[in-house]
Amino acid sequence: MKIELFNQEALQKMQSPDDLDQLLVVVTPKSWLLILTVAGLSLAALAWSVFGRIPITVDGYGVLISPGNVKGVQAKVSAQVTQVLIRVGQHVEQNQVVAEVSQPALQQQLEQAEDKLNELRAFDKTARRLDIERLELEDQALQKQIDFINKEIERSRGLAEKTDKEARTSIDKQSRNLQRAEKLLSELRDSLTNRVKTIRQLRADGLTSEDSVLSARSAEMESQLKVANIEVQLQDLVLLDIRREQTELQTQSRLADLQLQLLQLPIKKMQIETQIMQSQQTRKSEIDELDDRIAGLKLRLQDESEIRSLYSGRILELAVSPGQMVHQGMRLATIAEDQAEELKNIAYFKIRDGKRIRKGDRILVTPTNIE
Repeated sequence: MKIELFNQEALQKMQSPDDLDQLLVVVTPKSWLLILTVAGLSLAALAWSVFGRIPITVDGYGVLISPGNVKGVQAKVSAQVTQVLIRVGQHVEQNQVVAEVSQPALQQQLEQAEDKLNELRAFDKTARRLDIERLELEDQALQKQIDFINKEIERSRGLAEKTDKEARTSIDKQSRNLQRAEKLLSELRDSLTNRVKTIRQLRADGLTSEDSVLSARSAEMESQLKVANIEVQLQDLVLLDIRREQTELQTQSRLADLQLQLLQLPIKKMQIETQIMQSQQTRKSEIDELDDRIAGLKLRLQDESEIRSLYSGRILELAVSPGQMVHQGMRLATIAEDQAEELKNIAYFKIRDGKRIRKGDRILVTPTNIE
């Protein structure tokens, strides 16, 4: 039996040459519109599945703060608070003293330094008064020494001139007298010598006795002795004149010593004045050094005894009271600074909610009061 897959009418149409130029319609325009719509929806669904997000809302709690707005007043040293000069709610200015603390060790050092300074000043005042008195006495003594030396120089010079003049006159006079005596005695000696020769000749001729010869010889020898004595005296005068010159030299040397002493007296006064000035300068240096130390101690005591606020603002909290011991770096008060920075929100969320939050997400902040 023959099985027919196509009906007769369809076969005829296929075999007909008139239908060969007709298009085969597979999808209609309406079907194309539907297909494109479905494809667009599919692509949109695919894109949303990749890039799309489902908005969710999570709740949390936080606080609004101004970073750096709340400042603390800290103690610079360990000490006991003696006075608190502020109260909660009070407005303070920058560098205003807010509290005072005791510094017994520094205070004791300051008192000891001031006591020593008073002692040094009292000693310096007494020493200066004594220095003035000493200089006055030195001036008086110096003037007396100058007067004495001047008088001694005048007296010694006058006495030396007078003595030397008298000595010269005496020596010259004695020298002339002795020279005249020597001349006369020499002439007498020569005459006696001639006389002895004559008597000896007479004795040789037997015209005179031996006694005459001896007497003439004795007179001659006596004359010779006198001449020799005169010569000795003249030599003594020469020695006396030498001693006179030595005395004059000694007098001149003594006068020179007195003149030197006279010149050294002002130098001695200058040395005393220099010594006094050096002593005064040393005391002044000690006083100035101690005065500077006291000034430094006062500044340090004031700085360490006064606790100042580094900021301008309002006191939020006091953490100390008079009599309380504080330590270095301990917070004494809390200040809300006047010039606040931009407010920032610190929020806290549950862990599962926090994992959903990404950087750049919008956050809605609703202020509320905390009872």
